[in-house]
Amino acid sequence: MQDHKKVIIKKRFLIAAGAFAAIFCVLACFVLLYQKGFFLPEWITWNEKEEVFSDGFEFVLSDSKLSFIGSENGEKISVYEFDDKLKFSDFLIYDVDGDGDRELVTLLWKQGIYGTAKPFWQKDNRIKWSQHIFIYDVVPDDKGNPIAQKWCTSQLGRLVKRWRVLDESENIKLSKNPNIGTLLLEDVNDKITLWAWKSWGLKNYDSSVRFVSVGDNIIHKDILEYGLYQKGGNFDFLYKKYKEEIQNADISTVNLESILVDDPEFYSAYPYFGSPLGVGDALVKNGFDVITCANNHSLDKSTYGLKTTYDYFADMNAYCLGIAQNNDETDASYVKIVKNGISFALYNYTYGTNASDRNDRTSDMDKDRLQSARGYNVYDLRNISKQKLKEDLIKGKEACDISIVFVHWGDEYSNQVNEYQKEYAGLFNECGVDVIIGTHPHVLQPMEMYEGQNGHNTLVYYSLGNFVASQNDEQTREGGMAHFTVEYTFDGIGISDYSMEKIDSYWR
Repeated sequence: MQDHKKVIIKKRFLIAAGAFAAIFCVLACFVLLYQKGFFLPEWITWNEKEEVFSDGFEFVLSDSKLSFIGSENGEKISVYEFDDKLKFSDFLIYDVDGDGDRELVTLLWKQGIYGTAKPFWQKDNRIKWSQHIFIYDVVPDDKGNPIAQKWCTSQLGRLVKRWRVLDESENIKLSKNPNIGTLLLEDVNDKITLWAWKSWGLKNYDSSVRFVSVGDNIIHKDILEYGLYQKGGNFDFLYKKYKEEIQNADISTVNLESILVDDPEFYSAYPYFGSPLGVGDALVKNGFDVITCANNHSLDKSTYGLKTTYDYFADMNAYCLGIAQNNDETDASYVKIVKNGISFALYNYTYGTNASDRNDRTSDMDKDRLQSARGYNVYDLRNISKQKLKEDLIKGKEACDISIVFVHWGDEYSNQVNEYQKEYAGLFNECGVDVIIGTHPHVLQPMEMYEGQNGHNTLVYYSLGNFVASQNDEQTREGGMAHFTVEYTFDGIGISDYSMEKIDSYWR
């Protein structure tokens, strides 16, 4: 009986030992495979490439292993073997730091977040695989090695699926040292970041421009009187509730439907607007960068109002669009803005003005004022041939990365897009315009991504309605705030993250 029990115990021991051994083998195999990188993400592209560095020397990447190959007596030999614990997915060769010598820049995976020089207060996870950029000098170091590590990331903070070096023209646009290459990384979420050498190491910097655009800023009688008599000429109260959003944008825009005047004698409200310079002060102080001025009320104070408005915003270092400083309206031009290395061609047009005869607003203007304002006019689509308009739009698109048209159009108090808007939206799209911001109807109209027959897409906000006004109809009290981002993509620059936020546009 005891012998039988001993046999059973022995069998159980052998089974347990066998199971333990099997588990140990499985775990050992798993660890071995993990260390070999078999469980790295499937999205990684393991490039196979060869690139000549100089006469007789080249880098070879194969099966995630990188080698520096030279030649001796006509035969290829390995000059330098990189750490076999590193798994290389790609490499680039370019002048990283502008010292005149090209460096080897590698995208790789390794176990452990930090290198040998990790901060002493950080715990290094030496098991987990992480992605890194390692940069090497390809010159002998003090020990005679042909390859010396120059710099590496502790951790990228993003998962990079592909990368490239910006070409010379792209780099110059960024206002960076043209001798220092800029690295563009695209992560697994299709987000782009730009990296360039600064002091010691690659530094990430902003590669996008966030826009906020609002509609009609109209200083009606009750607004004018409240600002003058209750606030002492300070109109900051109009923009207080949206100040943070306006100031946080990289570029913020507003349509000034009440032209500025510098003489209290000419302050007025509807139907012929003339607003104090304090309105301009408040717009700039609260963060607006671009003021669009081409609308049906642009000539309410004749050319004197145009000159006053243009000169004021020029003195305040704000961009004033829609006012021409020449005698020929057909010579329409764009304003160029560069932000975070991205260039913009900005246009501003109106369907027309309320002054059918430009002299019918001059009866209360003295001759000196009018004489000083000669040559100022409005970009009025009625006075610009479509051929000339196309030529000008194409010119701006060819000179800049992104073109944006601010246009005063549509039927007042109608939520529907009319045929005139559709016609000009098609024309703008045909000429490569990327964004259209519409005003004038005083109510919201749809937004869409307009797909042209030429394959070009244009983001269109047909009407943002009012931004600040004192109109009683319920629809006029709800405006729109356009949000969109312009950013680098792997193949160029494009529009992303666009939306329209509804806002309360009644001034009180």
